[in-house]
Parts: sequence; structure tokens; C-alpha cells
Amino acid sequence: MATETALICLDTSIVAGTKADQAVWILQEAVKERDEIVNRYMLLDVSDDESKVAAEKGIMFIRKTRKSQDAGRKEWGAPLDLVKKTLDKAMREHVDDPEREVEEMLLGKVGAYTRRLEDERRQREEAARKAAEEAMRLLREAQAVAEAKAKAEADAKGVEFVPPPPQGIPEVIVKAEPVREIPKAEGISYRRVWSFEVVDMTQVPDAYTKRIVNEEAVKAAIGAATSVPAGEKLSQCTAVIPGIRIYHEDRPIVR
Repeated sequence: MATETALICLDTSIVAGTKADQAVWILQEAVKERDEIVNRYMLLDVSDDESKVAAEKGIMFIRKTRKSQDAGRKEWGAPLDLVKKTLDKAMREHVDDPEREVEEMLLGKVGAYTRRLEDERRQREEAARKAAEEAMRLLREAQAVAEAKAKAEADAKGVEFVPPPPQGIPEVIVKAEPVREIPKAEGISYRRVWSFEVVDMTQVPDAYTKRIVNEEAVKAAIGAATSVPAGEKLSQCTAVIPGIRIYHEDRPIVR
């Protein structure tokens, strides 16, 4: 009973002062963590496998830090609405936004690096294909030159030219480049999220517009054409909509 009486008789000014002091301390600690995140990762450049993994570790560290910060706020509670609102506003403006900015920056750099590797691989495969086509063209050209020379020699001798039996030209095989496993930070995985942007409004079919692009219809078409092939972890999308570029982002899932 004495405990209950003590709770009822607590001086609200003391409670307010205590909770405000706690809020200041939580914010100060969060600002220190924010500064660490900004100092460690703001200038990190994703240019190779090692820096990609470092960026992914940064993403996980930022998300875990923000989760811990959010848990700290919830534990702190809010017996005084004014104090809680003040803390939330300060955290949003001075901690959450800078941390989110760094995380999104790292995500962009990781995505750009991965797309660059994919583009370079496609370019190498295209170069190999063109080289094979050129080799086949040169073989056919050499065969035609040899036949023309033999015919000219026969004509010069006044004899009938007998074309040689057709000879097959060996096909130049272009082997597909093996898929390279890009290193990842331990504990991070990706799910592929497909999106779109309008590149030529005049080509977009009416079914996907309401004088502007009907985003719900576009997303429905993307969803209907998206699936995960057997043996793979990330989805593929076969949707094609005139005037709209459909693309994906591999967003990390931190466990």
C-alpha cells in the first residue's frame, strides 16, 4: 500500500525533469552514433568487391543502430507528451534523416557497382559474339576468294571450271561467360524490387494511362510478369510496356 501511495503522490515536476534529462541523454548518445556513421561511411566509395562488402556492412550497421535507437526511445516511453514529441522531432531532424541519407547513399553506390559489373559482362559477351561473327565472315570470304581464284586459273587455261564440293565452315562457338559470384557482407541478402519510369508518354498504351500514367495498372502488369525462376533467389520480370522502362533494384534484407 505504501508503494501505491508513493506512486500516486509523485511530484509531476520531478517526473518531467527526470524524463527530460533522459531524453537529452538519449539524444546526445544518438548524435554520437550519427557522427560515427557519417564519419565512417559518408565518403565510402564502392569501386571494388572489398568496398562493396564494406558498404553492405555499413548498411547493416546503420539499420541495427537505428533499430537500437528506436528501441531506446520506446523504452524511454512518453508519460509527458510534450517531452516525447520534442525528442521525436529532434531525432527525426538531427539523427534519422542524416542516417537515412547515408544508408541510401550506400545503397545507391552498391547498386551502381553491381549494375556496372553486369554491364561490363554483357559488353564482353557482345564483343565475343561480334568477334565470332567476324571470324565466320572472314572464313566465308576466304573460301569465296579461293574459289574465284581457281575459276580464274581455269578460265586462263581454257578448261572448264569444276567447283569444288561444298565445304562446311566450322562454326565459331562463343562460350557464355560464367556467372561471377559477387561477394556480400555476411548477414545481408537481397530481394529484387521492380519499378518503372516513363521514357516516352506518346507510346504508352491507353490501358496504362489516365491522361497520366496509370501506376496501378503498370504495377499490376509488372507483378503479373514477375516470378522467381527455379534454382534462383531473385525474381525476373518479362513485362514489356511501350514507352516505359521497367527496371529493378536489389534491396538488402538485414537479418
